[in-house]
Amino acid sequence: MRGHIVKVTTGGRSLEEYLKGCNQAGQGLEAYLGEHSDGLRFHRYADGTKCSSKRLRDGGLEMLLDGRDPDSGELLKSFRAGNVRAYEIPLNDSKDLDVASVVYGDVREARMKAQARGEEAVRRFLAERLTVRLRCGDGRRRWVRPDEVMFVSATHFTSRAGDPELHRHLELINRVRVGDEWYSIDSSRLFGMYENIRSVYETTVYGDAGLCDAMAAHGMTLDMQGRVPELGNASDVFSKRRDAINARMAELVDEWRAAHADGMRRVRDPGTGDVVGMVGYGTVAEPDERTLMRLRLQAWADTRQAKGRWNTRVDYGAWNEELRAALAVLPRELVLVETDAPYLTPVPWRGCPNASYVMAHTVRFIADQWGVSEAAACDQLRANTEAVYGAW
Repeated sequence: MRGHIVKVTTGGRSLEEYLKGCNQAGQGLEAYLGEHSDGLRFHRYADGTKCSSKRLRDGGLEMLLDGRDPDSGELLKSFRAGNVRAYEIPLNDSKDLDVASVVYGDVREARMKAQARGEEAVRRFLAERLTVRLRCGDGRRRWVRPDEVMFVSATHFTSRAGDPELHRHLELINRVRVGDEWYSIDSSRLFGMYENIRSVYETTVYGDAGLCDAMAAHGMTLDMQGRVPELGNASDVFSKRRDAINARMAELVDEWRAAHADGMRRVRDPGTGDVVGMVGYGTVAEPDERTLMRLRLQAWADTRQAKGRWNTRVDYGAWNEELRAALAVLPRELVLVETDAPYLTPVPWRGCPNASYVMAHTVRFIADQWGVSEAAACDQLRANTEAVYGAW
């Protein structure tokens, strides 16, 4: 699961930075989440247990961010300017699953159900463990668990690079009830739970029986890190965002090295010649871990593209073509073929048990992608196989 918890401050810098460039001018968080999803859902928990879950009415998230109940319109407790109105928690899983979801519709459906269970597990985890810090009569503070917690969630289907990336957004509303009063969440404890939130979500998704069964039906396995070994490096096809970040990171590191190459030098007063200061940097050859982290965050921000029609289009047919096209640019000496019987049967026998006799269809497809004859493709594949396994 990638990402981090983001503070949502309506009208403030936090929300402005989060939404910068990802929606049309004048839109807010609700428009961004709703426009690129299949609708917003509103979840209410009482005493750690879900008591309602339904589609959120139009304008409902804006009401919550104003401190109002979206059902009744009642003012729970107003927010001051600059207050944190909600906490945005992105819920992601692996790129390998994105590839499997593009190729197989049943895997995609099973994954969406697994993600829904993962999100519910996160909501339940938070509803049972969030705290509110209250001031006692003697001036001391105590921590209590809230009686009521509210969430809004949405499902998005693409990354900012336009790649398939099935993921969820969870908004934790920063108004929780203790008794008859409404308070803000203890944010320090919330941020301290991020790794736990990540573990709860990923363990639920990767361990989901329905998803694992759907993967197994196509000869694939899923480990608890979200890896699908049978796909090899196929997820690289849908990693344009990662590639852009890495390229920008390399540029930033080169710039840092250039800026630090000359070390420190003295600045003298033109009139007296006296040393009045120093400019430049200390003689450090390579950026340390803290600097690298700062540069990576900058690379992430510099390459963060706007979400619009071009990169939110959900087209599984086009994504499948993109996977096939990758074969044309893959070094030919790295390609092998196998039957993987009885799974992964090629077209036109898709859906039937796989066997060696249908491998010819795969070889013909490879030859077509390479633009060579079937005999030439067979010669290359035979040489590749002998290079790995030896002659037979």
